[in-house]
Amino acid sequence: MSAVPEARRRVPVHEGGEDVGGWAGAVMRWLRVAARLVAVNVLALLGTLLGGVVLGVLPALAAAATVLGAVAAGEPPESVWRAFWAEYRAGFRRANRLGWPLLVVGAVLVADALALPVLASATGSTGPAAVAAAGLLALGAGLLVVGAWFLAVLRRYDEPFGRTWRFLLLAPPTSPGTAVAVLVTLGALAFAGWHLTVLVPLVGVAAGVLLTGVLVDRRLDAIDATGR
Repeated sequence: MSAVPEARRRVPVHEGGEDVGGWAGAVMRWLRVAARLVAVNVLALLGTLLGGVVLGVLPALAAAATVLGAVAAGEPPESVWRAFWAEYRAGFRRANRLGWPLLVVGAVLVADALALPVLASATGSTGPAAVAAAGLLALGAGLLVVGAWFLAVLRRYDEPFGRTWRFLLLAPPTSPGTAVAVLVTLGALAFAGWHLTVLVPLVGVAAGVLLTGVLVDRRLDAIDATGR
């Protein structure tokens, strides 16, 4: 796949105080990462709301993935605020143009989930509703995996709709280890958020985007290496 032009991916790098040695330097670096996670989490929420939720969620997540990808690569942006909004504006149309199938599937899953109580009451039994819930859970897991791949592919490559989705439909099923790792990571974050609810508004989305992005990036690096 064709890589995204370097100019589009580049963010201003902060060079002050990142190389402090010893335990103090390690603490400072972890505090910076935590602060950036909180900032990106808030910005992702604002970006989603700014786009009216439906049109804002994918650009917001894509911008968050780009900023956090730079953080994971050891090249954090000088200003998370400026880097996020620059990516959000530049990629707004592209994220929605390529990602609309995710929105459609997500909307269908939400509608079906809301209909489960109606199904249970209409049939007078929880059996059919339980089967439907299991199916929705499996489809939701698949949507999360493809969504994680989508954000990484959107950030790394510059391909049209057809080639992008051909890759997204083929790569995740042929990389089961990465898919399982993504789901385990998101499950662990959900478990932590359930027991430590204060973490959800602080880093819930950003932590998921960062960690799943690292997992998918490693697999994409391997695919790119074998493709050369």
